This record gives sequence, structure tokens and C-alpha cells, in this order.
Amino acid sequence: MKSILYVGDGAGIRGYIEKYNVPFNYKEIITESYIIKSSVFRHLNYFKTALRALLFCKKFDNIVFWQQYIALYSIFLMKLFPFHNKEKKIYIYYILYKKSNHTFFNSINESFFLYLINDKRVAKAVFFSSNDYLFSKIIDSKRVVIDFKTKNVGYHNTEVESSIQDKDNSYFFSGGTSNRNYDLLISAFDGLDKKLVICCKPDNIKTKKRSNNIEIYFDRYGEDFNKLLMNSVALVLAFEDKVTVSGQLVILKALEYGKIIFIEDCAMINEGLWSIRDKSFVRVFDSKKTLIELIEKFDYENQNMYSDDAKKYYELITKNDNLFDTVLNEILLKNN
Repeated sequence: MKSILYVGDGAGIRGYIEKYNVPFNYKEIITESYIIKSSVFRHLNYFKTALRALLFCKKFDNIVFWQQYIALYSIFLMKLFPFHNKEKKIYIYYILYKKSNHTFFNSINESFFLYLINDKRVAKAVFFSSNDYLFSKIIDSKRVVIDFKTKNVGYHNTEVESSIQDKDNSYFFSGGTSNRNYDLLISAFDGLDKKLVICCKPDNIKTKKRSNNIEIYFDRYGEDFNKLLMNSVALVLAFEDKVTVSGQLVILKALEYGKIIFIEDCAMINEGLWSIRDKSFVRVFDSKKTLIELIEKFDYENQNMYSDDAKKYYELITKNDNLFDTVLNEILLKNN
């Protein structure tokens, strides 16, 4: 019987496993994301989750981690305790490595990541992009690239309905906390006659000066976040690091709602199902000047056409509920 321990956030993967109709022993250790909390608080929570996993990992042949830092802390703890050296296979969903601005710290951090990922127990490290900084530094047999699928495929918000906004009551939306460059957006909208609404954390924004057409919320999550996106005319995303993959969840939600997407040129939009550069509902900018020009030319008249195209693309990339198939095929159908 296959034994699988799931460690991470979300709702676990029991439903995915059951589709295979294979006998299995399964346990999950779920943690909260704590996106509102500080980075220090989140990492303490990740380490606590790794400690909890350590109590059970000896009993399972396969461990699936959803959250790279929980995985890394867990592997580090396993290395410290010899009685956990029982042969097992570890799968990490997913690796997103962002370089630090400090060369010395970045060198240490990168070495730590590679040291743990190259542990003999790690069978697969899942990436969303082959452009990730660590991808080329990991042996072929360990690394795999998958197209991102939301964990809530098929979920549709029942409290709000998609709507097309008129010019007088419209606003552009940007949200999320990872790898965002909100200062660029604030600078671009400063002086425009368009409204911008941002949902993020206080430490995501450095600039203090902003015009009256920009609203910033630090406390809108879940349904409040979704409603602000739903009632916007478009999603706008700019990134600090153009290589690190980020923004997938808010992009998927925008596509589900039929929103036009203004996105800074980055590695993500050129790979796999995320190759959206030439889609009718996408506007790519490479500078503040280009973004301003695109916003000023925003086509309110053809929103319905672009909205339909966005929704069709959402259906295309989420029609197969196979987020974990890459790993579960190997665990459940191949010999361990």
C-alpha cells in the first residue's frame, strides 16, 4: 500500500489521490498561510510545521510538500536526526527562488537551497518556469516544470458577478504581496485621470507620495480582495524581479472574471500555458512610459470581446484538474 504524507497549506490532496483508485495510507499536516503576518512570523510558523512533520515522516515512504520553506526546514531537520534517514521520496511543490539584492546573503541562501534540494531523498522539485534561477543548477532527474493550475479549479465565486465597467465609474486593480513593484504603478498613475486600487501589505510600498486617484488597502483579503478585482476594468501587475514567477493566482482569478491584464514583460508570459503575450486580453509593458500609453489607450468599447476571450482561456488552462498528476503518477503508478 502506498503511503503519502502531505505537508503544507491548502486543503491537502486526498481528492487527487482517490481518483487513481489505488489503496493508500494518507495523512496531512496543514498550516495557515498567514499572509497578513510579518515574514518572521510566517517563517516561524513554517518551522513549527516542519517540526510537526518530523513526528510523522518516518512512517511514510512518500512526502509531498506544498511550500518550499516548509520543505527545506523539514529536510534540514531530517538531516539532523539519523533515525529519519529511512529511505523515502520527497516531492517539493514548488520552487520559486528570488535573488536578494545583497550578494553575500544571496550566495548563502542559494547554497542552502541547493544543498537541501540535492538531498538524496528529494525525488522531484517542481518549478513553474525553467527560467527560475535554481532550475539549471539542479540535476535533470530531480527537476520538472509544470504549467500552473489553481488548487481551486472549478471554484466560482457565488457572491459577486462579473461585470463590465463604464468609463466614469471604472478603476484599475493591482494586488498581491510577492515580488510586486507597486512604486512603478503609483508613479505611472500619478497625474492620470484613471483610478488605481491596490491591495497589498504595508511593506510592499516604499513611496509615501501618491495622488488622489490612487487607493491602497492593507486589509482586504479573501472575498474582499476578489470583489475589488471583480469590479475593476483590468488587472495591472509590475514586478521587482522579472525572472521570478509570481502573480499566478491573481492572474487566474482575473481570467475567471474576464478581466484585461496589463503585465510587465517577464519570463512567465513566455512559457507553457502562461504564454499569454499575444492574447487579445493582454497588454505587455516594459517601462513606466509604455504603461502610461497603454492605460491612456484603454478600450472601454471592446471590453465584452476581451472579457469573453479571457474567460475562454481560463477554461482552457483549468479544464484538467491535474495539479498534482506529475507527482502522483510517479508515486501511485510507478514502483518506489
